[in-house]
Amino acid sequence: MKKNFLFLCCFLCALTGWSRKTDEAFRVLQRVSKQSSVPVKLELKKGAGNMYYEYSVKDGVLHLKGSDNVSLCRGFYDYVKTHRLGMYTWSGNNIRLPEELPAASSVRVESPFRNHYYFRFSTV
Repeated sequence: MKKNFLFLCCFLCALTGWSRKTDEAFRVLQRVSKQSSVPVKLELKKGAGNMYYEYSVKDGVLHLKGSDNVSLCRGFYDYVKTHRLGMYTWSGNNIRLPEELPAASSVRVESPFRNHYYFRFSTV
């Protein structure tokens, strides 16, 4: 019974796209840019390799593709930092998006690492 329920949940998630939502990443972008409408189009595209993101600007809209929501947020930050639109650090936030985003040709960054850890420590 548990096996069938688990299969049904996974099937429904895949069918409805729950596992592919970008709402969480979009809310992060809204929060760090302090804007309710961010000119961005987000797309999750699982690759066969490591984590990646790619971005480009077309018609004033930032198009971000990534392997997961964290990659989408990193791609946004890379675009903002590269085009000198601000920074987001532990000590503050000064991201200021203009009304029309600066043009950017396609940029793709793929991690050389399969696994990522943040503040991971071990005690023996």
